[in-house]
Formats: sequence, C-alpha cells, structure tokens
Amino acid sequence: MTDERLTELMAMAPAKRKKSKRFAKVDVAEAARAFKAVNCSKAIVWVWLLHRVWYRNSRTVSVPNAELASLGVSPDTKARALRQFEREGLLSIGHRARKTPTVTLL
Repeated sequence: MTDERLTELMAMAPAKRKKSKRFAKVDVAEAARAFKAVNCSKAIVWVWLLHRVWYRNSRTVSVPNAELASLGVSPDTKARALRQFEREGLLSIGHRARKTPTVTLL
C-alpha cells in the first residue's frame, strides 16, 4: 500500500469517539416508584438531586421538602439522606437558618 493511499484512507476513516461516562435517562417519578417498592427512599433523593442539577445547569441547588414529598420522601428521610451523602463525600450541604438547604454536588 502506498503512502498516498494510506493517507487517503485515513482521511476517509471516521474520527475516534471519546469515551464518555455511561448514563441512564430515567423518569424521576418512575424511579421513585421503583425505589419505594424496594424500600429505598434515600435513593429517590439522589436521583432527584441528579435531575435537579441537570435541569438547573448548576452543581449547587436548593432542596425543598415539598418537591421530595410529592415523590413520597419525608423531610426526616431527606435530611438523613443528605447527611449520609455528605459523609460519603458526594456533596456538601449549605445550611441556612429556617431556610431550605442548598447542596453542591462534588
């Protein structure tokens, strides 16, 4: 094979794709139903947080009780989940007196 032909074939070859992280597109309400079925309310909080970060296009978001309550998560469960995620180094919590907490995913 000649150098010209090799150059021609290389030009025609598709570019190699960068390896990207695997992801799943899920309906938050359906995920909540599935996690509730296996008694895992904290997982609902995590999926909801990932969705909110994506939707707001910001790594820092507020975490109101009402939105999680609509998915069947109590304020106590939300607080326990956030503390556990913080201990694991997944996020940091910004506490504000008598206000909904803000969370930054790390």
